[in-house]
Amino acid sequence: MKKSIFLFTLLFTILLLGACSLTAEKTDKKISDNQNNQKINNLTITDATAKQEGNQIIVDAKIENKTSNAQELKPALFALVADNTVLSPNTNSEIPQQIPANTNAELKINFDQKRLEGKKSLRFAYQPINHSDPEQFFNIGDFTINKAGVTTESKNTSKNSSQTTAQNSKMKQITLHSESIEGQARVDVPDGWVKTPYTGGDFGGYKYINPKDASEEMLVVYSACAGCGYKDGDSTNQPDPLGLIPENVVNSTVFKSGLAAGYTYYLIGNPYTGNGIVRMSRNDGYAYAEIVLPDSETYIATKVLNSFEFSGVK
Repeated sequence: MKKSIFLFTLLFTILLLGACSLTAEKTDKKISDNQNNQKINNLTITDATAKQEGNQIIVDAKIENKTSNAQELKPALFALVADNTVLSPNTNSEIPQQIPANTNAELKINFDQKRLEGKKSLRFAYQPINHSDPEQFFNIGDFTINKAGVTTESKNTSKNSSQTTAQNSKMKQITLHSESIEGQARVDVPDGWVKTPYTGGDFGGYKYINPKDASEEMLVVYSACAGCGYKDGDSTNQPDPLGLIPENVVNSTVFKSGLAAGYTYYLIGNPYTGNGIVRMSRNDGYAYAEIVLPDSETYIATKVLNSFEFSGVK
């Protein structure tokens, strides 16, 4: 009898220890999984200020791409939260279509006043659609919204305010002019760069070089080859814009339902980074624009590439 009780007690103790071990293992695994599931944003809002002009609230913001891939931007990713009211951007907002890798972009986003009036706490929001990035809020602070027609501006207390002001001043000194390529593509080009024809078997365009620094260059090409940009033997007939790029691409992102791509590349012997955009059409062929600049001047590349149009599409 005593032997039976002893065996039962021993068995119960073993089962209890096993259960505790299993619980600890599940707990450790849960903690580990939670740590692995922690997400960081590909894009980070680093600054935002607000002002009111008439019946619009205008947010000047700065967003940084900390990844090695270009990222797509569009109005639907942003919002302005005024206490419990959420405002969506207007169509006349100035938002780049893409932001190159490891760089930043400046945004000017317009929001309708929506009959808001008085002192409101404003937050600028960024939320990627169909992406695992967590939502971000940049606290603009208390802001007095007046009746339409009155102009007010928020105080910028951000640490980056002096840096942003300096860069804005520098950007205003840059002069660009628009040029048409074969009547199909259009892009802004830096004033004073030397222009030479750039042609090949089925394409034509121009190369531009900064006479003060030959390492700074730009290339714009158009081709009427409608069949180009589709993989040979691909029965799905899916577009492949990256296949049209002549450079050794470091990273890229495809958008516009596969008919466009932004990319970063490097040229042998050139110390600067190249950024480009390619667009294709089932009927009109394809075109691409590339520009090589120092990393400190990627905001110029962003401005140039976001001006690029092909077959009327921007």
